[in-house]
Amino acid sequence: MEYHSFIEQVMELPFINDEKAADSALKIVLGVLASKIDEKWARELTNTLPPQLDFATLRSHQQAPVQLSIDDFFALVGTELHLDWQQARDLVGKVFHCVKESDDGADIMEEIETQLPDDWAAIVDQA
Repeated sequence: MEYHSFIEQVMELPFINDEKAADSALKIVLGVLASKIDEKWARELTNTLPPQLDFATLRSHQQAPVQLSIDDFFALVGTELHLDWQQARDLVGKVFHCVKESDDGADIMEEIETQLPDDWAAIVDQA
C-alpha cells in the first residue's frame, strides 16, 4: 500500500483534519508499536510499510522493547495528538487496520499479535 493511501485512510477519521496530522498520527502509533515489540519483529513490520515509515523513522533510537499497557498507549497517543481516549483508540484501530490491508501486513500483524500481551493482541485482532 502506498503511503498516500495510509494518509487518506487515517484522514477518514473526523478528528484528523489534514495530511500533516495524519502523518504524525501514523508515525506515533506505529512508532510506539515498533517500540513495543522486539527488534526482529519491528524490522519485519517496517519492511512491509512504505519508506516514510521505515525502521529508522519509527524505532531507531529504541534499544529494547518498552513496557506499556494498552491503556497507557491510548493515553500517550491522545496526549501527543491532543485526542481524547476514545479518539486515540479509534485512531490506533484505524492505523492497525491499514497495516493489515497492506502487502504482507496481515501476516506480519498476525505474527506480532502472538508476541504481544493479551490487551494489545485484542486490539490488533479487532483492527
